[in-house]
Amino acid sequence: AVAQAVAKAAPNDPTAWHLIGRVHAGQGQFAEAADALSEALRVRPDFMPALLDRADVYAEMGKDSAAAADYERAIKLNPRDAVSRVKLGMIYQRTGATTRAEEAYRAALRLDPRLAPAANNLAMMALRAGGNLDEALELARKAVAAAPVQLTVHSKIGRASCRERV
Repeated sequence: AVAQAVAKAAPNDPTAWHLIGRVHAGQGQFAEAADALSEALRVRPDFMPALLDRADVYAEMGKDSAAAADYERAIKLNPRDAVSRVKLGMIYQRTGATTRAEEAYRAALRLDPRLAPAANNLAMMALRAGGNLDEALELARKAVAAAPVQLTVHSKIGRASCRERV
């Protein structure tokens, strides 16, 4: 209620609506979160924190095309945003657009080679498709180097190594 009063008192400031959206998202109220974040973006269309949070909320809701549109918009506003490229790749991968997912992951790794999720997901895609096993192994090793305590990335090395020997 306080944040809504602040939002009404400062109609040209998106931060209160952004805060309201984050509170709703934190409580699992994703539709309300999306509405508040959309209001923040109505006030200021290039307000990156609200745009990124709304993309995440849409992804959580399973609204993949809306999430992808917001991630793509965020990338246009900030072409150096590697994390949004990874999240966009995950949306593409989830919807079966594997070529676009691969492009997004590779672009993310060009910007930040330490992004374990991008390397891990590319390795997984290569293994599933029976692609270049040497590249899959290299990507899996990059993922492990970037996130050594994340157990899911270690499994790709084993899978690539086993397939390599068969």
